[in-house]
Amino acid sequence: MFLRIIGIFVFYIRRFNNYCLKKYLTCKFSSVGKNVYIGNNGIFTYRNIEIGNDVSIGANAVFQSSFGKIVIGDHVMFGPGVHIHGGNHKINEVGKLLNTLPKNNRVMTERCLLRRTAGLEQMQLFCPMSQ
Repeated sequence: MFLRIIGIFVFYIRRFNNYCLKKYLTCKFSSVGKNVYIGNNGIFTYRNIEIGNDVSIGANAVFQSSFGKIVIGDHVMFGPGVHIHGGNHKINEVGKLLNTLPKNNRVMTERCLLRRTAGLEQMQLFCPMSQ
């Protein structure tokens, strides 16, 4: 009986700790709407991510963008293990280091398209480079 009480106590302590951790991590984002769920073990560049209302992000998600913003609108659901990587550089500048290019030659993507690729069971995110 004593071990059962200790087990229940530990369960609620872990649950409370997880709740506090998620609340802390949620306020690190650039902006967060209402009714947002973020799964465990995610990796995010918090300062560059804006999240709308009614958004669900599954466990083990990776959203990274060093310079550009990742904007997630309202009523969006991501499954577990989703990766979104943003950037700010041209991919056609072969042989040149990014830090040697002038800042006005670095490009940020404004619009992205999420589509299903023929023959694949997964969705792919296509972000055209603006010229």
